[in-house]
Amino acid sequence: MLAHITTTPAAGLVARRVVSRISSPACFLLITMLLSGPAFGGYATSPYSVSPEAFAAPPLEARPGAYWCWLNGHVDHNQITREMEEAKALGMRGFEIWDVGVIRPVGIVPVGPALLGDESLKSIQHAMIEAKRLGLELNMIAASSWNAGGSWVKKSDGSKRIASSVVDVNGPTELDRILPLPCETDTYFYDISVLAVPQSAGKEVVSLDGVIELTDRMDGKGRLRWNVPEGDWTIRRFVCRGTNQGLVVPSPKSKGLIIDHLSAGATERHMLHMINKLAEIDPGHKILKILSHDSYEVHPANNWTEDFVDEFKKRRRYDPGKYLPLLEGWGLSDKDIQTRFLADYRKTVGELIIERHFRVSRQILNRHGMRLCAEAGHGGSPRVDPIWAMGEVDIPRGEFWNGQRHWVTKEAASAANLYGRRYVDSESFTGWRHWQDGPAHFKQLFDVVICDGLNRVTFHTFAHNPPEAGVPGYAYHAGEHFNANNTWWKQSGPMLEYMARCSYMMQQGDFVADVCFYYGDHAPNLVPPRRIDPGFKPIYPLDKCLHCGRDLPVDFQPLGSGYGYDYIDARSILERMQFDAHTGQLTVGNMRYRLMVLPDYGQISLEVLQKIHQLIQQGATLLGSVRPIRTNTLTNYPQADRQVEAITGQFWPRSDSERDATGRTFGMGRVYTNVTSREILAHMGVKQDFTVLEGGPQEGPLRIDYTPSLRKCRRLFCLQQRQRNVVSSLQVSGRRRQARGMVSGDGDDMSGERRPTP
Repeated sequence: MLAHITTTPAAGLVARRVVSRISSPACFLLITMLLSGPAFGGYATSPYSVSPEAFAAPPLEARPGAYWCWLNGHVDHNQITREMEEAKALGMRGFEIWDVGVIRPVGIVPVGPALLGDESLKSIQHAMIEAKRLGLELNMIAASSWNAGGSWVKKSDGSKRIASSVVDVNGPTELDRILPLPCETDTYFYDISVLAVPQSAGKEVVSLDGVIELTDRMDGKGRLRWNVPEGDWTIRRFVCRGTNQGLVVPSPKSKGLIIDHLSAGATERHMLHMINKLAEIDPGHKILKILSHDSYEVHPANNWTEDFVDEFKKRRRYDPGKYLPLLEGWGLSDKDIQTRFLADYRKTVGELIIERHFRVSRQILNRHGMRLCAEAGHGGSPRVDPIWAMGEVDIPRGEFWNGQRHWVTKEAASAANLYGRRYVDSESFTGWRHWQDGPAHFKQLFDVVICDGLNRVTFHTFAHNPPEAGVPGYAYHAGEHFNANNTWWKQSGPMLEYMARCSYMMQQGDFVADVCFYYGDHAPNLVPPRRIDPGFKPIYPLDKCLHCGRDLPVDFQPLGSGYGYDYIDARSILERMQFDAHTGQLTVGNMRYRLMVLPDYGQISLEVLQKIHQLIQQGATLLGSVRPIRTNTLTNYPQADRQVEAITGQFWPRSDSERDATGRTFGMGRVYTNVTSREILAHMGVKQDFTVLEGGPQEGPLRIDYTPSLRKCRRLFCLQQRQRNVVSSLQVSGRRRQARGMVSGDGDDMSGERRPTP
């Protein structure tokens, strides 16, 4: 069960802890401690207090929603009405229209109209009318299936990559020939450059000085005229070409290209097409107010766009021209230079996707009174800094799967915390188990993921089922098939109410964290999940990301349980992080951190290091076990490396193996090495928010979990546990506590003594 416990200040009381015995299994406990003023449960409400009315009947934005699969675009208007009425009756938030195709079995679901055609718009309009009548939220995925794109996308706006053709030539000789294209003639392309590379064993560029630029010697028809010097040469004609990748699983009449996500123009034209078509049936966008981008699953490729070279020069401050063979399978004899260039290339790709796809999508929608929800993290085939990417959208969305390893909600939660986003959405309960599970099982997964920061559930999926579909009806190939045809549909109300009440409470507070883990400025990057489905045996070791198996950018596990943390991106540090001398904490917006932890890379962005250096001098506390002595870029190389080494030499021990349990003073701050974040917090006198005293493990795979949040006049704790007879302790200071059941809404006052929770 889940309880809500409120505490108000009590005069004359000394600091004490709430000690609670949790006796029921699969319990989920929410505790609120009021920090100032009266509130909830017989007390007058304040602008920051939890509304008892909203607690009893959670508002729409806290209630679970669902991906509403319009399979093959085929819908029935009467059934649209029925399904929306069923959703309203059971307390759902509403639906997200998802026009999507059927992978298997083929030929069963009838083929409907093209998305956003006249007939499709009539069906969407009918759903809008019903949503308004019933008071439901109605949103939409910004494509048929995923990713962004459609039949209206021209080849020039489709996704692109760099490619090259090869001509080998022996010199000296006079060359006069048309260089072949590395793509079909009907594929969109334009020329980037022509390079001549001296041949060597193993396709390796021995020296960049030996690479000859021939671009101005090729005419508009691809004819190259060149007096070839002595030696063996490989001539490469580099072009930007369309990938011709289409939408992944569109409905049969809605096929089209995926857009160029590195192009602001392509993003704008796609989004405006959807916005303008929807405006035909909803002028002013008064009903359908959110468009969503699904997980980024564009085929891995060496991404490119028309002005990539210009953008690279502007951002990295050098010309990438002679390095282009490295993107086509060649190596460089100097592996350090090669690694730095590839890092610069990937970082530029990531920045363009973030700024020109996610940011531009949000800006366009906001101008039309709409919002953007997006899975912008590392759930698909990411090229980005995921915290920054999710920070650019209005509603960051993660995902968590049933019986699978795909859990990335912590990533969305850190982004929401750092960028001031209220909602942490998640594609919820995705999987392949097909009707095998129900409310009790879903509740267990929900209890785990809400402790990662989730506060808004979107079921994957609720398939629309016209009458001819029968029972259980049509189903999308993945997901839990949560819909009105389920045998337990009528009994799902308590589960939905439970999720809504938990989500409402967690939407009220700012997350309380003690530590921020800086995960570097490289792309792609990731925030590893704290936990995955407890019923799923991890396929990756604990020192890897349990979701994708990649190395942890910085390991959160030594922190252990009882403390809160976020991962943090370079942009948040550079643009918004400050040191608050009054509290002795680092701040980013409403977030506060006592300690920053650096990754063990031995390299760091010079700009980030300069900002951290400034923060430490002001009083910040830092943990960095491996001293950074270099950058990871060719920008201002090697001067930037020397600057990094000089700065870190001021406050780092001479040896990385030196253990410094008490820290080194630098300015007003302290720097620790080769100790754990948990040890540092203990040395600083920071007590755990939550401690298991009896009946459960303190460390290891968590069966007891919690998450704290703060809302000016109250502190909220979410506790989740899957064992009986657990005694736990919460750190408070003389505050009145109140418990409320999250299913029934009932509650009572709690004493500070050991006692069972409701």
